[in-house]
Amino acid sequence: MNRIFHLLLALALLCTMHLHLPLLQVVAWSGMLVGYSREAPLREAVVKTFDGAHPCKLCCAIRKEIEKIPADQMRAPAPPALKVYLPVPARVVASLEHAGWVVNCAIPAPPMRCDEPEIPPPRDLA
Repeated sequence: MNRIFHLLLALALLCTMHLHLPLLQVVAWSGMLVGYSREAPLREAVVKTFDGAHPCKLCCAIRKEIEKIPADQMRAPAPPALKVYLPVPARVVASLEHAGWVVNCAIPAPPMRCDEPEIPPPRDLA
């Protein structure tokens, strides 16, 4: 019972977002491709399917449904601006400033380590 509820909820969500129309369009194109390939070679069937001059009944119904959708619902909202913050080492900033570049570092550079790493003790040969 719970699965049926989730399935119906997912279908309702798909329909409210008008995502059933592209799925139906794929079904229509598949049917057209099969139908046209029975009458003509595959190359001609593909051309007839996707040229827009030979729509089937389902394609016409989908087009009418798409025209009913208000224009503001068809536009996807703009994604938020992507902000990337990368820490810049002090040496790079100094070299860029020396080259005449304007550097604006809002993030403090991480501390630089200049000491040599410790040498591990030798391994036993046994």
